[in-house]
Amino acid sequence: MATAVSMIRIAMAAGILAFGFFTCRGGDAWSDGFLLLYMLPLVLQFALKGGARVWALWFGAALVAQTLVTLVFPDHYMTRRPGTRTVQVYNDPEFKPGITGTHVVTTDQMGFRTLPHVDYLSKKGYRIFVIGGSTTEDAALDDSLTWTHKLQLRLEKNTGRKIEVINTGLAGARAIQNLATMERVSAFEPDLMIIYTGANDWIHHMGLYAKKMSWVVNSVNDPWLPENTLLGRALKRASLLLTGTEKNAERTTETRHEWGPPSRHQGDDSLARARKIEFKPEKVHAEFPYILAAMADHCLKGRFKCIFVTNAVAYALDVQEGLKKKFWMTPIHGDYTFTLESLVHLKNIYNNEVSSVARRRGIALCDAATRIPATLEYFYDDSHFNRGGAEKMAGIVEECVLKMPDAAGIGTGVR
Repeated sequence: MATAVSMIRIAMAAGILAFGFFTCRGGDAWSDGFLLLYMLPLVLQFALKGGARVWALWFGAALVAQTLVTLVFPDHYMTRRPGTRTVQVYNDPEFKPGITGTHVVTTDQMGFRTLPHVDYLSKKGYRIFVIGGSTTEDAALDDSLTWTHKLQLRLEKNTGRKIEVINTGLAGARAIQNLATMERVSAFEPDLMIIYTGANDWIHHMGLYAKKMSWVVNSVNDPWLPENTLLGRALKRASLLLTGTEKNAERTTETRHEWGPPSRHQGDDSLARARKIEFKPEKVHAEFPYILAAMADHCLKGRFKCIFVTNAVAYALDVQEGLKKKFWMTPIHGDYTFTLESLVHLKNIYNNEVSSVARRRGIALCDAATRIPATLEYFYDDSHFNRGGAEKMAGIVEECVLKMPDAAGIGTGVR
């Protein structure tokens, strides 16, 4: 009888370990560490004390249960991988017009783009977090050339103050991820949050309409991976409280990409696809106003100011012909395209919603959408800035910041 019970316990412990192998597939320190925890129940089945064997099974069951519960409570907070260095060499001037040469892209201990890297425990001057997707991230541009860093330099020059601008942008992030980022970085004493959201939400809306979800960015982190489970999130939060930064077990990683002629994006000239879809909804997707309102509430409750910024993209009826041929996000993958008129309509209704929420809730508004022409001087594709666009965007947002009536002194009495 005792032998049968022991075999059942060993089988249960082996099942727990098998579950661990299934979930701990991230290839990082989180997965390695959690896999050791999943091994404990099986190892302790050979302990001399019966109590240790029983409690080990309960421990393993709790590990499994907290992972399964995570599926019901997913985490929307997403960042680039912390501690990375990417070298990008653009030898083909036609690949991304307006971007040539070598560009170094780094992330700090939080997965954000900062120059110089920020000590989150020791605030130095006026601290600005910029919240958004790839058009904030500026992943093609060197750290020193992003619009967020250009904004930092401009504000320091024109105010005489030390300014920290922290770029939290992540390609594909929608408003729901942006809200999660706002909530997370509120712990780091922001003075101002610049919110640049909407483009990925109308892309998501397009995907829902066309029933082609494969090219729509996932809205949450993989909940099976250990670092994204309830326990993993609790450990990361504890790390935040103790050190002020996200603990990153990965060493700094470096990758290199080089593009020489001829280099073309596979989706170039996507508007020329034969099958065309017209989509002009009366309203934005129902999720978007709800999330914007939650962002506004977070701004009004926090000890910081906010600016909502409308999306400056190249969807315009008078778009420069050469730039139009660089479009590839109409959608990103597919044998069809939405019409240019549809894209312009979506841009307008989503930007109008951003403007409307800002005005109704008394949040500062910066209208960048109408101030950057749809030409190769500023964009290298549908929505991403080249060097000229980054400089232009930095100037527009700087002007909006300095016009704020009360931004902890930064917007008062300047200019």
